[in-house]
Amino acid sequence: MIKANHKKWARALYEAYIYRQMRKNFTGMFETNQLPDIPENQSLLVTPNHISWWDGFIIEKLLTKRVNKTIHLMMLEKELKKVNFFSKVGAFSIDQENSASTKETILYTREVLKNSLNYCVVYPQGEIEPFEKPKLSIKKGIQLFIKTTNTMVLPVAFKIQHENKKFPSIYVRYGSILPAVDVLRDFALFEEEFIKTRDSLNNHIFDKKESGKNLL
Repeated sequence: MIKANHKKWARALYEAYIYRQMRKNFTGMFETNQLPDIPENQSLLVTPNHISWWDGFIIEKLLTKRVNKTIHLMMLEKELKKVNFFSKVGAFSIDQENSASTKETILYTREVLKNSLNYCVVYPQGEIEPFEKPKLSIKKGIQLFIKTTNTMVLPVAFKIQHENKKFPSIYVRYGSILPAVDVLRDFALFEEEFIKTRDSLNNHIFDKKESGKNLL
């Protein structure tokens, strides 16, 4: 597997380029509710829905400078090998077709999450799915990543919405933060919160409720 290898110079290049690209491709990014309080003495596992190529950049832009923790974002190994630069800003790999490599990623993720100074991003769907898909493919694999940890789990929902402007907007909603022990004991609790967060975001946009300030 490829481990995260954070470099300050890479972070500076990444922010200068990617944030500019986001501002060029989107009208804005808006939160529809407040980010929950994140405990400083515990790590965080962030579990967004997976709807586009932009998802990793969106979650990084939302959280990295607000949670006071270091990002670790899981990517498919074949994709990370194409752009190894991303490992220098926090990406690490998983190869689901290689059982030995997958086990290594599981153990690595647990070690990351045992450090309260880290936050980790994992997509529970495992692959890109349409936002409106009635039955999402939520995999129980995240239980393997949080086993033996004392982390907190935060579902997050994105939607890229085309409106009356040239470029779409990104809308975001946060779910309730869940202790790892609860997710391990009752995975249905996480599934319900993950789906509820997605549905609540969609209802907010449908009802045209006011959202927060532009975060781009």
